[in-house]
Amino acid sequence: MPDYELPEDDKLPMSHLITEVRREIALRANVYPKWIAAGRLRQEQATYRIAAMNQILDILLELDGGGKEAA
Repeated sequence: MPDYELPEDDKLPMSHLITEVRREIALRANVYPKWIAAGRLRQEQATYRIAAMNQILDILLELDGGGKEAA
């Protein structure tokens, strides 16, 4: 788990970025259905945004060694 302190150069390790993207995907999967039910978000928007985050995760995993890490 990250220690939540930025390095002096402000560049986080790739593993921390991957962890944060995974956390965001899980958060959206939990929150978006509630937002859709409340009329705050359309299903199409939720689907698009989650797909975008999953593609970002795929890119990060590819950059971090060829996508060998299990999603």
